[in-house]
Amino acid sequence: MHYLFDIDGTIRNFESEPDIAPNLYQVLTKIKGDHILSVVTGRTYKNYNIFLSEVVSASNCQTNVHKLFENVYCEDGHLLYKKGVPTSLVSFSAQKQIDLMKKYVESLNLTYPSPELRGEVVIVIQEKENEGSIKPMLDSFVSENKLTELTVKQLTHNRLSISVKGTDKRAAVEFSGIELSQTVYFCDEQNDLELVKAILKKGGRIVCPSNATEEIKALASYVSAKPHSYGVIDYLSRVAKNS
Repeated sequence: MHYLFDIDGTIRNFESEPDIAPNLYQVLTKIKGDHILSVVTGRTYKNYNIFLSEVVSASNCQTNVHKLFENVYCEDGHLLYKKGVPTSLVSFSAQKQIDLMKKYVESLNLTYPSPELRGEVVIVIQEKENEGSIKPMLDSFVSENKLTELTVKQLTHNRLSISVKGTDKRAAVEFSGIELSQTVYFCDEQNDLELVKAILKKGGRIVCPSNATEEIKALASYVSAKPHSYGVIDYLSRVAKNS
């Protein structure tokens, strides 16, 4: 079985910096011998490494967690890391558009995002709730400059992502050749939806924590009563008991 994990909102509570169950590493290590563990995320590979350091800190261990997940699919970063080998999914023209948008975002002098959320390719903006949404401003910039390959996506009420149109989690995972019928996907929000539908269509399973959106919960094979990584552990513990 292939266990595929979203990071932010699923394993990691990004609203509490950081909030990862201390026994997550132990639980994942225990099942690793019988299952393939992979990650699909809107983070770049650099920011994925920040997440790994948080797992180490939460579990109070000094082990090499880089071998915990076999494959890393960086959705909005347009990079596919399969067994550590990077493959770029973004075209040269799209990269030029991304660079232009990055300069524009930097010119806005936003207090958000913090540097670790910005990444090298993807631009993820976490807005303050008491500040008006800047999505219309970014959409307008894309339109005025005819940046046809870019899109601004709303991830949650206060998180925006700017990425190449059509390059999403589903595209990254399908490009990798994962057998979706043998996949259990742990996820929580709107930008997981297309991949969720693709997995369900092939007969795979969807698991979500209690903090997932109602749309994801409605499609999930299992909805945990616990949030974030605690929900992940809840499901995996039940599987272990029944095996």
